[in-house]
Amino acid sequence: MKRFVFLALLAIFGAAGYSAYVWLTPTPALHGTLLESPRPLGELTFAAGSEGVTLAQWQGRLVVVFFGFTHCPDICPLTMARLAHIYRQLGEPATVQVVMITVDPARDTPEVMQLYAMQFHSDFVGLSGSAEDVANAARAFFVAYRELAGGQFTHTDAIFLLDRETQMRVVYRQDNLLRLEEDLRTILAQQLW
Repeated sequence: MKRFVFLALLAIFGAAGYSAYVWLTPTPALHGTLLESPRPLGELTFAAGSEGVTLAQWQGRLVVVFFGFTHCPDICPLTMARLAHIYRQLGEPATVQVVMITVDPARDTPEVMQLYAMQFHSDFVGLSGSAEDVANAARAFFVAYRELAGGQFTHTDAIFLLDRETQMRVVYRQDNLLRLEEDLRTILAQQLW
């Protein structure tokens, strides 16, 4: 009987110790800017082929979002190439989705966007929509963009990480984009969000 009581107490203290460890262990430091209040974005609507889609379509995955345009001569293809490199380094996990949203819906149709995104990796998704759809998405992500002469655009070049509930959690600047791989490894390993 004493042995049973001893084992029961050991189990209780072990469970309590583990619970305390889980509750007291801080969230690992990430290299992007972690938002204190996650911003829900799942209901944003886009066109993809002949169908409409929302970001909620990828609920259950971590979603990496970048705004750009297909006629961009520098930052957009460079960013997408970096994201493709990171995705391959991670082993192309099915739990991560990379999405590029256009800021030039007049030229970047859903088909054009999808082909562009797939040039960098066949798993990547390119989204477009009406000018209003793009403006709504940009506002929701706090992305600014403006058309310049010659069909070029200036736009916010941040990269956004959405959690499995399609809430914006972390924002990366171009100068810390390569640290996204390390953060994704941590998030995937620890099953955060």
